[in-house]
Amino acid sequence: MQEAKNNLIQHAAELWQPRAGDTLSDEDARKMAENIAGFFTVLSQWEAGEKERQDTESDDSYYAKSA
Repeated sequence: MQEAKNNLIQHAAELWQPRAGDTLSDEDARKMAENIAGFFTVLSQWEAGEKERQDTESDDSYYAKSA
């Protein structure tokens, strides 16, 4: 598990270093990877909420039409 974390940190550093301008520490790279993961988690939750909302609206309109 630790090796996977180290690989992720190294990959994040390689990805973001050219864009950062300054030298990135391992902690900087770790935070960047964590923030990207958090961003995609929020997008996934947002999408699930939208789908649930659409499903609920569809259900309501069906019952409203059949009443």
